[in-house]
Amino acid sequence: MDLGRAFTAMFRDERWTEKLLVAALLPLVPIAGSFLVFGWALRYLAHVVAGQDTELPEWNDWGGDLVRGLLAAIVSLVWFAPALLVLACSALALVPVFAKWRPLSTVGLVVSLTGFFCLLPVLFALASVLLPLPISRLALTGKLGAGLAVRATFAEARRAVSDLLVAWLVGVAYALVLSFVVQTALSFGFLLCVVGIVAAFLVSAAFQVHWTLVSVHLWGQIRARLDRPVEPTPPEAWLP
Repeated sequence: MDLGRAFTAMFRDERWTEKLLVAALLPLVPIAGSFLVFGWALRYLAHVVAGQDTELPEWNDWGGDLVRGLLAAIVSLVWFAPALLVLACSALALVPVFAKWRPLSTVGLVVSLTGFFCLLPVLFALASVLLPLPISRLALTGKLGAGLAVRATFAEARRAVSDLLVAWLVGVAYALVLSFVVQTALSFGFLLCVVGIVAAFLVSAAFQVHWTLVSVHLWGQIRARLDRPVEPTPPEAWLP
């Protein structure tokens, strides 16, 4: 995988500044803003698969971006559903503990700790690692069913496990850097009052948009590798 290109390709677009600025400001729009940004990012994923990663999509398909973002949210929710179910059950298992129902408090505590510290991290990590596969299929086909195809996802995962792990590790590492940058920017922003707060917001939002584009670029690389036709082995290769 070309990690360097994932971080820099979007800056080769001649109008990257204004396009990223729109993406950075859209989250200010309640609810719809985030869906619009992610739907737009999915169009960029399709560009990556097509080998046109130096072209950021134009902001000319607001309805389509909103639908894509909503569908991606549904797909993500479905894939994270097992982890969310374990989270809910682990929280409910604490009810006997807080209610001091002695016969059930010990069992509830064991169930809750097992869910929180054993099952939950594994399920969240598994869903995070696999998510590029259904999301990239959704981005290319526009069909919800393509993002919910469990068998196809696990079949592809066996072929791309190393790439998926690399993409996941890069995303996690960048997210940690992003959290540090956001905290630092906000700290300095409050010291500089209104102008500083606005500048801190723009810096934080720009980094978040870049993190999203880097992530979908890596996902697009994985999808391009999976969908690339396998070259047949020439007969000469089998000869001694």
